[in-house]
Amino acid sequence: MSYKEMTIWSTLVVTIGLLSYYLLGINSLQAAGDLSQETMVSYLYKVVMIAVILEIIMQSVLASIKHKEADLGDDERDKLIELKSTKLGHWFCSAIILMCVFLATQIERVSGRMLLPEVSDLYNIMHFLIIGFLVSEIITIASKAYLYRRDS
Repeated sequence: MSYKEMTIWSTLVVTIGLLSYYLLGINSLQAAGDLSQETMVSYLYKVVMIAVILEIIMQSVLASIKHKEADLGDDERDKLIELKSTKLGHWFCSAIILMCVFLATQIERVSGRMLLPEVSDLYNIMHFLIIGFLVSEIITIASKAYLYRRDS
């Protein structure tokens, strides 16, 4: 497996793990009755820090293992795969953003019936945006992995 594919698969695993960690953590905070705006924000900071640290460690390890391939640049195939997969992730992310904008315009109608009733409507919309962003990243990375496997 090439360096590019290894980084794609490891990033996919880390991103799926982060989404799972975020959702399970918010769910456990809600089940314990500890979910508030402050705990939600502090938990989000924790998830972001873990994401940055894991990505740095993962990229460093892979670059040290495949140091010759890591120095090579992208070819035309890599750029085309990047463009196609980014397009898919962008469409999903745009749809989530439009859904959240619509939700914000209808806030009087849906207030109190959100997914997380313990926090304000603004934090519920933020929660949807975070999930949407992570799923968009998963779509982008998974489509890269698929396109690399399909072309090889």
